[in-house]
Amino acid sequence: MRDVRASSRLLFSVIAAIACASGAGAGAQTPPEQSWIDRLSGATSDAARDAVLDDLIRTTDNPIPAVRAILTSDRADWRVPLAVRLWRDPEAMRPAYVDPLIRMLFSAEEAERTASARALSIEPGCLDRLVAIADQAQNPVAARRAATRALGWIGTRSAAEQLVRGVGSGSDGALVATRLEALQAFTHRRLTTVEHVERWWQDAGGLSEAAWQRRQVARAARETRALRDRHQTTIRRLVATLRENYLRIPESERFQALQGFVTDTLPEVRLLGLELIQILVGEGQTIEAALGSAMHELLRDADSRVRAAAVRAMVTTRNPTNADRFRQMLANEGNAPVRLALINALGYIGDESAVAPLLALVGSDDAEAAEAVSALGRLIERDVARVDSRERIGQALVAWIDRHPESTNGIYERVLIALGALRSPDSFERLVAALQSPSAGAQLAAIRGLAVFGDPRAVDAVASVVDSPDVGVRRAAIELLAQQGQRDAHLDALWRHAFAGVEPEETIRRPAWEGALRLLKTRPIDVVLARLDQLPAPEDTNGRAITLLRTAEAVLAGRELTVAEQRARGELRTRLARRLARTGSAEDAIATYRAALADFHAAAPENVSETGAQLVVLAIESGRYNDELVDALRAGNPPLDANVVWNKIALRFEELRARQETEAARRLLEAFRGRPPVALPADVASKTDALLAALPAPKPPTSQPAATTQPVSPTDVVEQPAARGAAGPTNDEREPEAVD
Repeated sequence: MRDVRASSRLLFSVIAAIACASGAGAGAQTPPEQSWIDRLSGATSDAARDAVLDDLIRTTDNPIPAVRAILTSDRADWRVPLAVRLWRDPEAMRPAYVDPLIRMLFSAEEAERTASARALSIEPGCLDRLVAIADQAQNPVAARRAATRALGWIGTRSAAEQLVRGVGSGSDGALVATRLEALQAFTHRRLTTVEHVERWWQDAGGLSEAAWQRRQVARAARETRALRDRHQTTIRRLVATLRENYLRIPESERFQALQGFVTDTLPEVRLLGLELIQILVGEGQTIEAALGSAMHELLRDADSRVRAAAVRAMVTTRNPTNADRFRQMLANEGNAPVRLALINALGYIGDESAVAPLLALVGSDDAEAAEAVSALGRLIERDVARVDSRERIGQALVAWIDRHPESTNGIYERVLIALGALRSPDSFERLVAALQSPSAGAQLAAIRGLAVFGDPRAVDAVASVVDSPDVGVRRAAIELLAQQGQRDAHLDALWRHAFAGVEPEETIRRPAWEGALRLLKTRPIDVVLARLDQLPAPEDTNGRAITLLRTAEAVLAGRELTVAEQRARGELRTRLARRLARTGSAEDAIATYRAALADFHAAAPENVSETGAQLVVLAIESGRYNDELVDALRAGNPPLDANVVWNKIALRFEELRARQETEAARRLLEAFRGRPPVALPADVASKTDALLAALPAPKPPTSQPAATTQPVSPTDVVEQPAARGAAGPTNDEREPEAVD
């Protein structure tokens, strides 16, 4: 056999020499191998060189002369990558390459020896020559070790037998370690001594050829899994590092980094780039034109994951010009995840032209049909389909939901929302039915769909789930009632959920209260005031009571009032003023008292004195009792009843003196006596002077002047029972003092 191969090589050399001589004599032809060498010489980068080598071994009809010429050239930077390619592509290996690869085993460079050993390991006819190189002591040790490693990579039983023999002979201790390493790599076992090897060979050496092959297949599978795991781990670490570095670079450099990511040779890096682009677009940034072009190129990527990610990234830009491209891709794309991404994309950026291909997909019950249903729903929500198309879409959606009445996935919810946008009778019925679904997501979608109708029947239907145990459903129902509710039942539901005793969620109590106020503004005053008596007693009731009183006041605003209505407004303003005084809002309380007096002067004179007396006490104690207020009170018609005012002053005086607040009591009487709001009869003046005289002498002034006013406590503004007269008890007298 060796003689035959030697004769063949000699014949080939003679023929080649004759051909070269003929060509040289003609002077017009260049040998084919020379053109490849010229291309390699002209390569300006490793990537360009690798592209030439790939073309050589994969696309050339007769690559042998050029491959041999490169393997025998003086360019190690060509020889090594070519040998690696031959190893990675066994179909490209030829016996004619063995001799130059053997010579490379004797190279001084480790990389060249390793590359040639790898390539020789896939050529079955090399076994004897590799054994001879490994065994001959006169050969360089580096070449012998390279040949030994090649024997381990061959993987046949004959190669294993030669390694075992070399380990056991003991004739050359310098190579025993290399042979052991080769056997360990070959077997994936811990063979570190001669005894380990002998025991292993006693088991493996007697296997039948079929059993040996099965064992080798299993070994190769284990090695492949291990390599794949290491490869994936390395890629994950690389991607994590690239992501971290990207987040650290200045924003001005990020587009350039993304350009590098989406054009990288690793699909995982391209996926990272597309993910980061989605984040950028989500933050409102505009993608540069070059980066957009690179994304378009990835729609043709060989990796289906990248194609799907490119579709998703492009959808985030919401550019409608991509819709036609996606529709055409859908017609030709065979990969399921990419098709789902395209269907989803058409829902977001498609128009009328997307209706037909999407409708064609909804007849089945597979994932594409569900995604097409969802996309059609988005077309409805975006209002991009014609009227006739909307009808066909509606029919398809209703048919789908009838086939999946108990579905709880996101597609079902999307369909419910789209049915609301259709606003058809059929869709209304199915949305109402979905309110009783066991899925909270379906109930939420049904509420959202019914909200679009703006129909009182829709609000009534939603009111049925206002007490749902699910917080999200309850909040959505309350918000709809707050916005669209009209009936008393809606008001009752909102009022019930406005307080912590019933509704634990503040995010629900707030819209419930606001919705209740909206409805109360459309009700008569007596209805609003009745709710005042229904307030529970948590800490915020006084504030809500004030809000209710202002709501009742607003009911009467902007129109001409009857006498009864003006009197009612005066009464509620008096109640509001007392509430404001209790919260420390003295200025607002005084203004509200004065507004109440204006109402009473016009419609209920019998209430003037009592309200005016409360105003005087509040104004004096808050430091706001001045000439302007006194003049306004004196000018009132009818004037204040001096006895009613005096009784109020006297009652407050006794309260202050009982609490030993002597100076406050003195200021109260002095202000009243010095600037009375009404002409004082002699007996009232005498009583005032007597009370002042009975007080202890004032304390001498200190370095810090005493305060001239004192905050009004919630119970400070009281009424004198003897001064109530015909007006009767006020509304606040019928309320508990400590109302929330």
